[in-house]
Amino acid sequence: MARDIHKGRTHLNFSEWSSVDQEERQDDLQTCWEQVESGEMPPWFYIFPAAKLSEGDKARLKSYFLRNSTTQESARPARLSEVK
Repeated sequence: MARDIHKGRTHLNFSEWSSVDQEERQDDLQTCWEQVESGEMPPWFYIFPAAKLSEGDKARLKSYFLRNSTTQESARPARLSEVK
């Protein structure tokens, strides 16, 4: 698991989010959604059947990942708990 986390952070590290320009942040969020939508994320071997993403979960993630698809500036991504 640690190897996967390290590998993931080389692609997207929210700890460095404020140093990334708005266009790259939006591209990263779009990619996050595409991976959830396609079923690539989360990997099947990290979840048990009861923890599988529901359609409601996916809708909430989509709302979060794509909510700034216009040119809104943000120093950090919104917290998932703030997405309605």
